[in-house]
Amino acid sequence: MVASVNAFATDLGVTRPEGVFDPGWVIWLPFEPFQVATLVATVGGPAPSPGLALLEGSASITEVDITTPEGRAAILDGEWILELGNDELTIVDGEFTDESIAELAALAIDHGETEFAGRIRLANPERVLEVPATAVTSNQAGALCVWVPDGAGYVARKVTLGGGRVARVEIVSGLTPGDQVLANPTEILDSPVCP
Repeated sequence: MVASVNAFATDLGVTRPEGVFDPGWVIWLPFEPFQVATLVATVGGPAPSPGLALLEGSASITEVDITTPEGRAAILDGEWILELGNDELTIVDGEFTDESIAELAALAIDHGETEFAGRIRLANPERVLEVPATAVTSNQAGALCVWVPDGAGYVARKVTLGGGRVARVEIVSGLTPGDQVLANPTEILDSPVCP
């Protein structure tokens, strides 16, 4: 047995093998820094059975995935807040801070959970103007307009859209808070086409 240990040690580059197996020769640490909680094998002691751990680490979080309710990976640019019940964790460009990972690890240990349901929101939300999608008209060149009150009638005002959701669109430019728009110009006006 001593000859086998010495041969193994020599293959690994140990300069003066002494016939004593060192668990440090074969330990695989899954991440850095790895915090040892329990040492199962000791230098010079009997080796554990094949497949058993030489040492064990404490519970820790090494990777966090945020998915949408549909199971897709969430793409987070900028600073976001993850709300888990009464707890809030900061995420910057999709990455948790060391502090947030420590807080999440504490939650996981306290609740014995590996998955949490929560809500994600922008840390500094942008204010946008939204109008009904039916309020926006266009012309053949693709210019977009909304119709605003002008005396007894309405006048077209060019707008730029920034996105939207079902039945609503975000106005990036062309309107200011408090402006009124005609919600259904195609039903009210004879030919509401942007100039």
